[in-house]
Amino acid sequence: MRIPACDQTGIEHLDRWIQEVRKRISTEDLREMFFGWVDDGHTTMLLGKLPAFSYILNVHVHVVEAFNSDAADTLTVGWTADTDALVTALDVSTTGVKSPTLGANNGYNSSEQEVNAYYTAGGSAATTGKAIVLVEFVRVTQAVA
Repeated sequence: MRIPACDQTGIEHLDRWIQEVRKRISTEDLREMFFGWVDDGHTTMLLGKLPAFSYILNVHVHVVEAFNSDAADTLTVGWTADTDALVTALDVSTTGVKSPTLGANNGYNSSEQEVNAYYTAGGSAATTGKAIVLVEFVRVTQAVA
């Protein structure tokens, strides 16, 4: 089948169309997330399964009820072999949207991981505390060899 010749106007129209499609397909369209609640009664909460060949965009933490042990209460996010892979020790003894320090495994991950939030009471057992944790990521292709 022969492809008909295209004049300059047709090429310009096609170029504008391609640019418009690129604008509409953004990282936000590809973004996925999982989340979970952490409370004073659970020290480890499964948030979700991070697929292989994914890229962590961000981790959000909002403490809606302060954790109240008699010392520093912290939260980390990661997996069994590296409990602070995504978020290092974050103070959760006050309420509010937190600004977590991202861990060493943020960014590209080539293997599937079960992501957990880990709560640690700094002293006595807490009787209050609740936070929501959201993990944002996109699926990417496998790294080239």
